Amino acid sequence: MGKKYKEYPPTKDCIGCGKCCKRMSGHYSPTDFKDLSYDGLKSEIEKGRISVDWWSEVDREKSYYLRARHIDAPVVDPSWGGICMNLTKNGCSLPREERPLGCRTLKPEKGKCDGEYSKEICKNEWKQYSDVLEELVEYYGGAYDVIGALADFLEVFLR
Repeated sequence: MGKKYKEYPPTKDCIGCGKCCKRMSGHYSPTDFKDLSYDGLKSEIEKGRISVDWWSEVDREKSYYLRARHIDAPVVDPSWGGICMNLTKNGCSLPREERPLGCRTLKPEKGKCDGEYSKEICKNEWKQYSDVLEELVEYYGGAYDVIGALADFLEVFLR
């Protein structure tokens, strides 16, 4: 963890576009939280704005991480996309300092945003907290509906 990432303020184009927020919610870095214990993260999740997602590679274990929750999504939501519940017609409902690092590091460009803090970097940073995240997945009932997830994916990307 320790690396500092360049953060970009949203532009006027962001409010009118919201494309990144409509495709996938931003991912949190462990540095976004003060208390990374089970109780601390559970308390944050219970505010209703965070989901546990995972990065899964062939023949490897799931690497859990936290991201902003999608609209109507459960706590455990390994989805391929969805609309961020924090997106409003006026942009993000969260104050800048409460947004996930994955959102704060997006460099706004007309119609496309890229960020230096990737999901791959994110999942690697969360590895040291995997026991806590696995406990949370177990607590919130981490059953995964493959058919439902595929339907969600198709709905988002066929728009």
